[in-house]
Amino acid sequence: MGSEEVDAGNGGNTAANPANQRSIGFFEKFITFAFVGVIGVSTLWNWDGFWQTKIRPLNDVLHGAFTSKWTEEQVKLTNIKYNSDIVQRMEQRLQAMTADRDLLSDEVSSLKANTGAKCEFLDSAIRMFDIATRDLSAEAKQQKIACTNTKCIQLMNEREAIQSICPEIRI
Repeated sequence: MGSEEVDAGNGGNTAANPANQRSIGFFEKFITFAFVGVIGVSTLWNWDGFWQTKIRPLNDVLHGAFTSKWTEEQVKLTNIKYNSDIVQRMEQRLQAMTADRDLLSDEVSSLKANTGAKCEFLDSAIRMFDIATRDLSAEAKQQKIACTNTKCIQLMNEREAIQSICPEIRI
């Protein structure tokens, strides 16, 4: 009999009150709608495409209702265009510099190849000069070979300078 008294206090219904279920459902739906609404408005507020739209009526409403935000977004768009121009010019300069670098690299390679060949000729000339003058004294060399320019004098007297230019020559 004790359980009947508890049921009687609840109106004979052990289930929760339907009015309470309706009010909880309404508040849950309201909170869910408000939460989704806040997220939606926040997303639109931060979405650049929303502020930079080409839809004329929406653009007019945004410009009229949120002038400072609309102006800020238009300045952002102007800055993006300006920076895009700068990036494009820098890419063009980089491409030109890369092409110049490639040309210079080819030129340096050919100069190195020519330098190697010239060093071989110089090495042969020095060896021939040394063989031809091996038996002569220093005074006899100067009498037999008359140098008229500084390169000839360097070739005879400053062999270290030659070796610094062509390190593969062993003098």
